[in-house]
Amino acid sequence: MDELKEWYKESLIARIEALETVRESFKQDGEKVLASIRRIAHSLKGSGGTYGFPEISKAADILEKASVEEIPMKIATLISILKEVTGERREEENMVGILIIDDDESICQILKVKLSAKNRDIYIAQTAAQAEEILLAKPVSLIILDLLLPDIDGRNFLIKLRENVRTSTVPIFVLSALTDKQTKTECFALGIDEFFEKPVDPETFSAAVSGKIHKTAKVLYGMHKDPLTKLLNRSAFSEAYERALAYSQRSKQKITIVMIDLDYFKSVNDTFGHAMGDEVLVKVSEILRECIRKSDIIGRWGGEEFIILLPNTSEDAAKKVMEKTLETFRKNKFFVPGGASFSMTFSAGLVEINSSQTLEESAARADSMLYKAKLAGRNRIITSKEELSYKKLRVLFAEDDEYIARVVKKQLEMEGLEVERFNNGVSALAAGRNSKFDLALIDIQMPIMDGFDLIKNLRASASFEKVPIAIITAMGMKGDIIKGIKLGADDYIIKPFSPNQLVFRIRSLIRKSESSGN
Repeated sequence: MDELKEWYKESLIARIEALETVRESFKQDGEKVLASIRRIAHSLKGSGGTYGFPEISKAADILEKASVEEIPMKIATLISILKEVTGERREEENMVGILIIDDDESICQILKVKLSAKNRDIYIAQTAAQAEEILLAKPVSLIILDLLLPDIDGRNFLIKLRENVRTSTVPIFVLSALTDKQTKTECFALGIDEFFEKPVDPETFSAAVSGKIHKTAKVLYGMHKDPLTKLLNRSAFSEAYERALAYSQRSKQKITIVMIDLDYFKSVNDTFGHAMGDEVLVKVSEILRECIRKSDIIGRWGGEEFIILLPNTSEDAAKKVMEKTLETFRKNKFFVPGGASFSMTFSAGLVEINSSQTLEESAARADSMLYKAKLAGRNRIITSKEELSYKKLRVLFAEDDEYIARVVKKQLEMEGLEVERFNNGVSALAAGRNSKFDLALIDIQMPIMDGFDLIKNLRASASFEKVPIAIITAMGMKGDIIKGIKLGADDYIIKPFSPNQLVFRIRSLIRKSESSGN
């Protein structure tokens, strides 16, 4: 039943637009559209209660029976109720970009007026070249194409659109003065969705566009959005990144990427439960939306991490935006049952990116700055231009292989960590009991005392109860990994490993440490 209700709510959006259209027409020629109003009302009267919305049936019944004088007020009431019912769905909708490609300015303006809506961006291109610029810079959900363009045959441009991975599945409506059967057949064979002849009735065309958008919106929404925060997921953010980067290349504009991680988020889940953790994630996503520009791109990177792309923005300008965002987030209060409340902060790293960098490379650079923000005390934003002074985290490193020890120690020190290396488990245990460490990296195969016994003894010590531990083991030693985790290890690194893999694991351990408040 829930699925049917969601489907019904989705279908109501088209009914709302139809009612708003006939309401405007009623002001000009009431008698002509009166029958349409009563038909729509009759349909809603029968369906509303069936799908669990009796208020729709009641309001539709009143409208259907209303006198001509009462129609404007009653239709407004029904539209208001329909909007209230579909409110959640309308808020979740993507902003829809509609691209009109036509060199006739009058037609473009008529269509822009008729197709405009709160959740739509209307773009106009008079040539194929202009259209390509827009498609590089903007997300487009539907294309309206004239076949007679000044710089290319519209059919050839249609082929280019369908060969381009970014527009291969975007719905395309052809609007053309060419009305012969051969042209229509060819266009459908090339992949268009609808063909309309000029001159076109604006009302009919607008209804067709709305119908197509709403049929595809739900599918696209599920593919592109994180279900909790309603932000872009990784896949959708990656697509947006490629568009933004291509546009910045052509326009020679600066572009900055930001990586955000919530401070001590794990303690929220542990103390107040995962429902409260979800509430925090939703709230931070709302604050991020409010504080950034419409042209900026935001996504959920994973867990409590968020990622933002700021086109045409320098590092310095981006930092000002993020400092304002952080201040807003600091002031927010989260309330728990019983009247208690708490506040949250986040750390962020940001860098300007160049046109040759992949998303993974850019995100890694921003993540490196985020990591430094954590080391510097959290609750701050760090750019690549800043020199930091911070207390170094101490690593207990137990490894008897001299070559591996040198390589790992050097890499960890490059990350700003203070490393104390031991070549056997006994000396490592003595140090762990008598000194404070922030994390431990332990090889399983060591003389005198192996890694398993070292982990077991360290976990028995109060000073090491919450210190994150990662084990180092050889490829194929699945049993070692399972045993190490059971004894208290938090993560594992398999030999041979790359410097990037090592850094990723160590950063994850550090975040685990800070999330626990260690």
